[in-house]
Amino acid sequence: MILSFLILLSWPLQNDPILAQSEQTLIYLPLILRQEAVSAQNCSPGAEEWLCLLNQYRDAAGLAAVSHDAGMSDALNLHTHYMLLNAKQVNFHKEYPDKPGYTILGEIAGGQSNMAGKQGTTLTQQESMDAWIGYPSHRYHMLHPDLVTSGFALSCDLANCFSGLNIQGNLPPSYQISSANVIYPGDNQTNVPAEIFPISWGFYMPWIGEEGDAQEAVLLSGKLFDQTNQPIAVMLSEPNHTDGNWEYRNQVVMTPIQPLLRGQTYRVEMSVRFLGQVFNKTWHFSTR
Repeated sequence: MILSFLILLSWPLQNDPILAQSEQTLIYLPLILRQEAVSAQNCSPGAEEWLCLLNQYRDAAGLAAVSHDAGMSDALNLHTHYMLLNAKQVNFHKEYPDKPGYTILGEIAGGQSNMAGKQGTTLTQQESMDAWIGYPSHRYHMLHPDLVTSGFALSCDLANCFSGLNIQGNLPPSYQISSANVIYPGDNQTNVPAEIFPISWGFYMPWIGEEGDAQEAVLLSGKLFDQTNQPIAVMLSEPNHTDGNWEYRNQVVMTPIQPLLRGQTYRVEMSVRFLGQVFNKTWHFSTR
């Protein structure tokens, strides 16, 4: 059985080279929830299901686990309750002093977090987490190599639900960001959703706000093959290299045109040029 609904997702845009917080953007994206998704994960429902899921994603990408920062969750809880009181607000990250429920801590937390909203009372931790990891713009900070703690909140009333995941609040200053690159799905990862699931290769680097197009990742080639070695049609995306603006989410993305098939093993071949060096990688993942 496949259930369809509309979930609204929003992520923070990072412009300030030191504080790593600034204005935000809202997008509207459809999420297809498959009923068996809960049993496909090894995370039990509960207060920290979100943390278990986040660390599963990070482990699959070869990254260290993060821990729960209760203060982050408390502040984010203030913000999700603010959103319930201002459910028609377009920007999920902002708080305005003249609006009901405004708090300084909630405003800060909203600016540091992935956000999601859904009409009704059925939004869950797993729906939120799987939605965010399913879109590269949200995924980028969830898989940040310097992320060590995080917080989560989910609040519902009789009409709406809002959730948030703090993925920027404890990052170091921008000039101390680690140099690293991260693929997702990871090499030999299993239980990848059998859907139109983007494949991303993110690049991380220290920055001071003077970067430009020359510091962006360039996708030289990207191919996807099924387990019979047949090529799969994909869409390729990369930062805009001609707009004169450095794309902080420095990643290349390959998205299958059609949903991935269940119980299949896929091979990825990608070549990327970054900071004058060519990176070539071949890896495999399998769907549930």
